Amino acid sequence: MSTDIYPNRPPPSKALLQEWLRSYGVFTDSSLEICSMGGEVEDEHEINGSVGESELEGRGWRVIAKRDMEEGELLCSIPKTVLLSIKSSSLPALPSSSSHKHDQHTSLLHLALCVLHDFRLETESRWYGYLQSLPRHPVGLGLPIFWGMEEMCDSLGQKRDGEQGLRWLEGTEAGRDLERKDREGMGLTALTAFYKTFSSHLPPTSSHPDPSPLSSFLHAYSLVSTRAFLIDLYHTVALTPFSDLFNHSSTTPNTSLLSDDFVCHVCGSLATCPHDVMNNDGVSWRLSHLGDWERRKVENEVDSVDMRVERRVADGHEIWNSYGEGMGDGRLLVEWGFISEEFAGDGLVWDVDEMGRREGGDWEEELDGLGKEWKSRKGGGNDGDEVDDDDDGDGDKDNDNDNDYDNDNDNEALLCGQSKSESHLLNLDQLGRISINIYASLWLDQTPKGDESSTSSTATNEIGSQHNLYASLTPEQDDDGTVKTKIDGILDSAEELEESWQRLQAASLLCTTDDKVEMKNTDSSARQTDSLPLASPLTMTGKTVRVARRIRELLTARMKKMYRPDLSQEELFILRDNLNPGDRYRRLAMTLSINERGLLISALSKWDEWLDVYGTQRL
Repeated sequence: MSTDIYPNRPPPSKALLQEWLRSYGVFTDSSLEICSMGGEVEDEHEINGSVGESELEGRGWRVIAKRDMEEGELLCSIPKTVLLSIKSSSLPALPSSSSHKHDQHTSLLHLALCVLHDFRLETESRWYGYLQSLPRHPVGLGLPIFWGMEEMCDSLGQKRDGEQGLRWLEGTEAGRDLERKDREGMGLTALTAFYKTFSSHLPPTSSHPDPSPLSSFLHAYSLVSTRAFLIDLYHTVALTPFSDLFNHSSTTPNTSLLSDDFVCHVCGSLATCPHDVMNNDGVSWRLSHLGDWERRKVENEVDSVDMRVERRVADGHEIWNSYGEGMGDGRLLVEWGFISEEFAGDGLVWDVDEMGRREGGDWEEELDGLGKEWKSRKGGGNDGDEVDDDDDGDGDKDNDNDNDYDNDNDNEALLCGQSKSESHLLNLDQLGRISINIYASLWLDQTPKGDESSTSSTATNEIGSQHNLYASLTPEQDDDGTVKTKIDGILDSAEELEESWQRLQAASLLCTTDDKVEMKNTDSSARQTDSLPLASPLTMTGKTVRVARRIRELLTARMKKMYRPDLSQEELFILRDNLNPGDRYRRLAMTLSINERGLLISALSKWDEWLDVYGTQRL
C-alpha cells in the first residue's frame, strides 16, 4: 500500500530542516549534530555522499553531542508558535455534531488529520521544511497495530511476517497493550472509521485535489503517535520540530521535554491575558502559584518548549530523550515500533480483573497503607532520596532497575515493594520478584484452614473471585485481645517467606561449595553437619504455603497464554536466529516473547525451589 505523501518531492533533507528551524526562531546548540542511525562508518559515508538519502531515511536520524555537555545546558528552545497542533493548523475544526466523542484519544486522531492536511499543502504549508524531514516509509512506521493489515502488508511483501509477528505477541505485555488500544478506541478499526467519517473534511489543495487514501492518514497517525508530546492546556498534544529527533532511552536519558502547561486554555497565552480570572491581589489564578520574580519573567519571555541537559553527555555520544520513566519494551514496541532490551519498566503486569477481583471501595487507600508499612519494615527511606552513581564521567549510569522499588536491595528475593511509577500495580518486576500487592491480594483470598479447596490446584481466573479487592484490609481482633491489622498479617507472612528463602539460599550455597568437597568424606557426622540448614527448615504457616502455590499457578497460567508455550528457550532462540532478514516484525515479537518468558522461567524456578522444601508441609 502506498501513500500520496510528497510523491514528487526530494527525499528528506537535513539542510532544509535546519534552514527552516532558523527561519522560525528555533534555537539549537551549535554543538549538536544530526546524524543518521548507525555507526561512525555510515556517518562518514553520509558525509562523502556514498549513501543515498532514501537509504539514510530508512535508518532514521539521531542527535550527537560534538563536545562534552554539562547538566543545565540548553539543548534547544522551540517557540510554541512553531508547534503543529489542532490549534495551530489551518485545517478547520471538526464538526461539533459528529458522533465521535472528543477526548484525549480523539485529539490524536484529529492531529493526524491536521498533519495530513499540511502534507497535502506540500510547499504551501508553513511547516513544509519540517514535515519534509519526517519518515515516509514504511507505511505506518512498523507499528504493531498495522502488522495484520492485509493491504499494507501485501505492498511490503510482509503479510506473513506481520501476521506471524502478531501471534508471537500473544500473552506478552505488547499483546496486552494492543488489547488496551482496542478498548480505548485507538485500534485499526477505530482509526479506519474515524478517517471514513472525516476524510471529506480535508479541503482540496493545488497538489491534491482528490481525497487521500486511507494509507496516508494511517501514516500521518503513526507520525503523531510516535512523535507528538503533551504540551499544555491549549495545544494539548503537538508535534515539536527538532525535539522529536532525540531517541529514547529507558535507563540513561540525558534530557526531557520542558513546557509550562498553565497557559490560558482559550488563547494559549502564558502571560496574563483578557480571559484570565484575577484573585484579590490582582493576579491571575493560573499564575498565582508563582513567586513575584517568576511572574515578571513570565510576562516578558517568549513561551517555548525547552530541552536541557539533565545527565552529562560526553563528546561524540548520542543524546537520549525520555518518552516516559521506566518504559518497558512492550509499551515501546506498541507505541514506537522498537524494543530497547534495556529491561526497564515494571516487568509483567496483571490487571485486577485477571485475578478475579473488582476495583472498588477503599482498596487504593489501603494499598497506600500497605506500601508505607512495607517500606517502614524494610528500613524506611524517603522517595526521591536518589544517589547519582555516575562515577565514570561519561554521563551514563549503571543499569539501576533494582532501584525502581523503594528499599528493595535484595535482587534475589522472592518479593519486591510497590512500583515507583504506579504504586497500585500488580506485577512481576524485572528481577523476577512478585510485588507485595500481588502477594497481599492472594493472601487475603485464602480460605480458612480445613477447606480442601484452599490447597488444591485452581484456575487462575478463580483466584479471589468471591472477594472485592483488598476489601478485607480492616482491623481485626487477635486472640489475645490486641488490635492487629490485615496489613500486619500480610507483611508478617511475607517476612516469614523471605526468611525461609534466605535460609534456603544459604543452604544451597553451602551445598555448592563446602559440600562438594565433603562428599568424598565418609564421616557421616561431617555430612550431617554440612546439611543441617536443609535438614531443619523453618515451619511455615499454612496460609503462606497456599499463597506460594497460588503465585506459582499465576506464573504458569501467564506462560501458557503465550504463543507456542511448549518450546524451550533454546528452541526459540534457534527459530528467531534462523528467520529471514526481511522478517523484522517476527524478530521483534519473538525477542520480546523470549525475554518475557525468561523472566517467568526465572521466577518459577525460585518458587519451585521454595515449594520443593516447604510445599509438602502439612497445612
